[in-house]
Amino acid sequence: MVNWFAVFGPRGLPADFTELWNKTLRAVVAKPDVQKRFLDNGMDTVIGSPADLRATIAADRKKWAEVIQEAGIRAD
Repeated sequence: MVNWFAVFGPRGLPADFTELWNKTLRAVVAKPDVQKRFLDNGMDTVIGSPADLRATIAADRKKWAEVIQEAGIRAD
């Protein structure tokens, strides 16, 4: 199982603001000291576009929905 973390904002955020956040996060994550901190804590860094994140969420929802249905898991 893979865990991932993402930064989310409220629905309807202007595209230019989203692009600025994405660009800024890419710059921060690319810094050697930040990379080292992630690696020292056993984490890889993958930063993509908002479209990449939407695709990841959609794929995870599909995968885990299948697992839940096949296993008969219920929220009681």
